[in-house]
Amino acid sequence: MFTTKNLPNQRFDLIDPFGEILSSIAWPVRASYNRTTQAIPAQLVFGCDIFFNMKALVNWKALSIHKQELVDKANLRENRNRIDYDYSVGQRVYIVKDGIFRKLDSPKLGPFAITETYTNGTVRIQHGRVNERINI
Repeated sequence: MFTTKNLPNQRFDLIDPFGEILSSIAWPVRASYNRTTQAIPAQLVFGCDIFFNMKALVNWKALSIHKQELVDKANLRENRNRIDYDYSVGQRVYIVKDGIFRKLDSPKLGPFAITETYTNGTVRIQHGRVNERINI
């Protein structure tokens, strides 16, 4: 078995130098219990338990419903602090830039005039000579 303490003295196979390392790392990933699926990945793939000689019954419908409930719960948590606002043509908006900025860089672009609004929350803005559709 491969140990990290012996890494400087380890002789690697020239064809597959990381095969033993990757297999040692992959085992805990395959054998770890997942709370979302309520099973280990090998049980879902092979339909049997990898530790005991017994079949693993997977209820795919219940698993799908559970995952969708988790997604809905996360969406509600994320959208809880959002404020509904209806944009109108002619208003001016800023676009917030992502990332890390230098000391004197502006974190926003704009202001840009809104030229068209859509029912799904997106707007078209006037950006130079070209109209762009940006989700705000």
